[in-house]
Amino acid sequence: MNFDEPFTCTCGTRNCRGRIRRQDWRKLAATYGMNMPRFLHSRIATLKNEQQVGQRARYAPQAMLAAQPNPASTG
Repeated sequence: MNFDEPFTCTCGTRNCRGRIRRQDWRKLAATYGMNMPRFLHSRIATLKNEQQVGQRARYAPQAMLAAQPNPASTG
């Protein structure tokens, strides 16, 4: 089986996702974490680090603005 190409799963289980794609591991890693195959553990850790950095960057400007004095109210 070639996991580099998308394919339709025919496992027949109730929770089957139906269509299997190469990048599905990214979505599944959020749910299953390190219960994924070992060869994906370093990629999962990298993905989590990237998400954390992105979240910090998203919230950092708001925190900085809140910490700065409002020039209109000083004086």
